[in-house]
Amino acid sequence: MPTTVSLPLANRQLRFTALETAARPWIFVILVALWVAATWQWLWADYADMAVNIKWRVGEWLINSESGRVRRGLMGDGLIWLADTTGLSLAFVVLAIKSSILALYAGLTALLVFKNGFSDRLAAMALLPLGLVFVEGVYKEMLVYVALAMLIVWRGRLLGLVAAWFAYAVALAGHEGLALLLPAILILLWWTHEGWVRSAAMLAFSVIALASGLYAVVFTNLSDISAMCAAVTDRGFPARVCDGAMWYTKVDETSAAMLLNAVYNQPRFYAFLAAGGAQWVVIYMVWRGAGPTVRQRLMIAAAVLAILPLFYLAFDYGRWMSMQVMVAFFALALLRTDRDAPPLPAVIFWPSVTLGAFVQVPVFL
Repeated sequence: MPTTVSLPLANRQLRFTALETAARPWIFVILVALWVAATWQWLWADYADMAVNIKWRVGEWLINSESGRVRRGLMGDGLIWLADTTGLSLAFVVLAIKSSILALYAGLTALLVFKNGFSDRLAAMALLPLGLVFVEGVYKEMLVYVALAMLIVWRGRLLGLVAAWFAYAVALAGHEGLALLLPAILILLWWTHEGWVRSAAMLAFSVIALASGLYAVVFTNLSDISAMCAAVTDRGFPARVCDGAMWYTKVDETSAAMLLNAVYNQPRFYAFLAAGGAQWVVIYMVWRGAGPTVRQRLMIAAAVLAILPLFYLAFDYGRWMSMQVMVAFFALALLRTDRDAPPLPAVIFWPSVTLGAFVQVPVFL
């Protein structure tokens, strides 16, 4: 005999499904708020306690040109100038800038999830371990994410173009590797603008990316960082801040290759890549049945694959994989191909949004 479901039971199931679907936006907001609070704790610890790991988390923001011109030094020059001009401590200026970037990044990303109706697919993708919740602090690529979000939020408006260009220029001043995110920016410009405005915008973004790369090639390394280090220790930082990212400006290509080879020979490196790659299976499941066209998929894939050279140049693999996930996120946030798709099944949505809350992906191996 065929199985039948009683009408009261069916009604209860429908009410539960409706409540579960209605709860999704609220859960997303709560999880984003918790992530912001947890991330800001890292920022406050770096400011208040000067933790040992400031040599990387803060040190990369403090690379400057006092020992001579060097890649990534322009951002540190700007922060030192800002601190001296305002009379604020350099540590507080770094805290304020990173806190502002965190707020913009979280706010704009959440806005995209809710833009034109809440998207449970974008929410699930953003809250993956390699999505929005990844970093144990604030890194320079988040400025590029802010730029991508601005292009979408202020789509077709001059304000969005100017603000995004400025954010990207500042990010490039701090890390030349972010030039590899240019294809993602160009694709978004291609989809959001037309005519001479699109051509001019694509040229403007390309010029600063090229200039950043050339600057890094010409001013790759320093032989001595004493003056660079003194510029920050004289402004209140402990000497250990110089032992990480600032010290790395002395590392030549041969030494860098030896460091990378040491990482490649560790089994955990491949386990880490496998764990990161597995999240693309989740992304496939999330967007299955609501995905973009084949042409759009190829364009997104090109932007994601453009980041691959960073895996050869430096061993911050978690950051590079996170960049790939977020590039795909912003492209899909612009396309919103899920508008007419049914809600995600609970068995996919809930594990996806809670995965990032329980799985901590290390920033460095």
